[in-house]
Amino acid sequence: MVPIATFSVGSTTTVYHSNIFKFSLAYPSNFTEAEYDEGEGSETIVIQNDTKPIGFQMFITPDDEPFISATSLADDFPTLQITHPKNVTVGTGTPALAFASNAPDLGPSRELWFLHNGYLFEVTTYPNQASLLARIFTTLRFQ
Repeated sequence: MVPIATFSVGSTTTVYHSNIFKFSLAYPSNFTEAEYDEGEGSETIVIQNDTKPIGFQMFITPDDEPFISATSLADDFPTLQITHPKNVTVGTGTPALAFASNAPDLGPSRELWFLHNGYLFEVTTYPNQASLLARIFTTLRFQ
């Protein structure tokens, strides 16, 4: 697996902490964050710039799968059109799957999915934001 790009954490970043899912990550300080309880142990976290279409959404839900692959996603989510899947790592070595998609209810996007400690993390952003997403997720740290 190949680590994704490096993100410089400095005075222009803010660190998000999730006490529920026990992780943190750095993002640009001109972004805001919002959390939405989806019920049944699931949550959506949105980190975005409020004045420009820049940012990402992370849906976290309980999942006991041992690994994630393009094949398993295609089996579990048959309407999700996955293209250009690539095995990558996030944070300090968590295996992840990065891919382009075109979901019927969402349209084109870039996605980053990974499993950790009994949860599936589904990260979605605009198609042109893959580089930013990669830089942010190199800062991911699980506690």
